[in-house]
Amino acid sequence: MSVETTAEAKTPAWIAYCKKQWKRFTALLHKDWYRATLALSVAFLVPEYIAVALVFVSAFFLFRAVKKEGLKLQLANLGILLLLYIGTAFISISYALDPLHSMWMSLLWLAMFIGYLVGSTGLTTRARFRLALQTLSCVATFCG
Repeated sequence: MSVETTAEAKTPAWIAYCKKQWKRFTALLHKDWYRATLALSVAFLVPEYIAVALVFVSAFFLFRAVKKEGLKLQLANLGILLLLYIGTAFISISYALDPLHSMWMSLLWLAMFIGYLVGSTGLTTRARFRLALQTLSCVATFCG
């Protein structure tokens, strides 16, 4: 029977791996572009009235990341079309039979536009895109 030394009594490899991944995740939580992606991902798990608020929280973090990192908002053709549609949706509030319902639908489309901005502006590298896909995939597993 040999006596284990401290070098032999190390933690198992899977625990060390989990600790390493946890440190990586907590380091990511300090980055605004990831906070924006995470808030947008969690919006899929909650009801619509809370999801809209989370999308606007995501927009807040996106604009902080744009300001800190010197990013430029990326609209392209799809973004311009979405803005035009959202503009007409907000104009339709003025003559809608149910203005409250029309306003909520316009806000939901605005939330879609913010999600588009988070994706097109915040995910500038392949590594960021892969991480966002991993986050969305993890959240999607809870949706069923």
